[in-house]
Amino acid sequence: MRSACKQWWPECLLAAFAAFFFIRELGTFPEAWLDDSLFMIVARNVAEGRGYSMPVLDRLWSNSYFLAVGPTVILPSALMIKLLGFSVAVARIPMVIYLAGTMLAMYAYALRIGGKSNARSTAALLISFSAFVNTGKPVLGEIPGILFLLLGLLLCHRIQASRRWTMLFGVCIGMAFVTKTTMGLVFPALGTAWIVALLNKDPTWKTLISIGICSVLTILPFAPVLGMLDPGWIREILQYGAAEGGSGFLRVLREQPQLLMRFQYIYALGIIFPLGYIGLWKSKSVIGSAHATFVATLAGLFLLYFLSERGYFRHLLPGFVLLLPFVPIGLKAMLHERMSAIILTFFVMSQGLWQLDHRGARRLNEALPAVERLEQEFRDVRMVIEEPEIFVRLSQNPNWLFLSEEFQLRTYEKFLDLPKSQKEHCLPVLQKVSGSDQALFPPGQLLPIAKRYVLIRPEADCGPPYGAAQ
Repeated sequence: MRSACKQWWPECLLAAFAAFFFIRELGTFPEAWLDDSLFMIVARNVAEGRGYSMPVLDRLWSNSYFLAVGPTVILPSALMIKLLGFSVAVARIPMVIYLAGTMLAMYAYALRIGGKSNARSTAALLISFSAFVNTGKPVLGEIPGILFLLLGLLLCHRIQASRRWTMLFGVCIGMAFVTKTTMGLVFPALGTAWIVALLNKDPTWKTLISIGICSVLTILPFAPVLGMLDPGWIREILQYGAAEGGSGFLRVLREQPQLLMRFQYIYALGIIFPLGYIGLWKSKSVIGSAHATFVATLAGLFLLYFLSERGYFRHLLPGFVLLLPFVPIGLKAMLHERMSAIILTFFVMSQGLWQLDHRGARRLNEALPAVERLEQEFRDVRMVIEEPEIFVRLSQNPNWLFLSEEFQLRTYEKFLDLPKSQKEHCLPVLQKVSGSDQALFPPGQLLPIAKRYVLIRPEADCGPPYGAAQ
């Protein structure tokens, strides 16, 4: 063991730092938030025998396409909850394993592209990057999806040697989509690589067709649990894929360009993406034209997706991670090797200090006092809870109904008969309302619970509460 660490001491050091960042404050940093908590609700339902379902008031939506993540995210967390009982930290244990697997896959991928030095630099950039760790620790699909994608890319150099490797590559691509629906961007990227190979008379075009077929065949068995058999699934995909009918295309540039002036976006779009594309071009002869086209296109598609959505960094993260192994190569192509090493060290140290200082994600745990008070004082009060980070922590109680705020913003035909707003269901609603917004409510309508969490009483002329006459 000692001799191995002497030879591989940089890797041992990287593993130690990775373990520190991946595990520290697992249940509290970042705090449980909307999507993370929604997926934990489903995982808890699975673990406690209520099926692969999400609550919608007093009903359960089984195999919901609303989630946009698959069983590869939900079931591992459900297993841990079943074994150890529910807590945010317990639900996140499988995500730590996904983080570690992604780090190892990235190291192997970067090693194959540019050797040991490139692998070490890439791993250090990845581990120290706050958005990677803080997106990976919650129960979300981005990092598990990236892991399957990297496993596929690791097989690229072998797909010409055997049909078995081609099939495995397709399986990995399919599992990336099963894990996170937005990974469906791999298919237009695969199509672009196929067109380029066909135009260049590269025989790889035949292999790319096989990969696409294998990936689709991998997805098909998961179609029921992903909700793909529900007609609403197509509308959900079109809503995101077409960016709200096209009106949201490049929304960030048109509506909030100031967002791109934040440090993390300047770093990603002004440094990592350009250097990554330069390194990708330089590595074209090593990885092959089809491989390079696929990566370049997919990273660009994730950039477009990010610019056309709400400006969340996790939408950009897959493209960022895909280009990361090529950043040291791009930097060395522009600068002397020693200077590039100094700059990479600066990047890693700056990222590490940023993350060490709990930046890049919220650390507050406002939900805990609210949960404690609800459990102690409001067990007999029938209410609608719209904050998933509250609902997932509460014990089972027929008086507490969950309704995601998304149901007030979008139409789901399966639940047209259910009341969506407080004016319809006439029940108290638990929401998180900022201090300035609380002042907009009439006096006496808000009952403070804890910090920003308040119980909004229905208006006096509201009808009978939902379920009262049932």
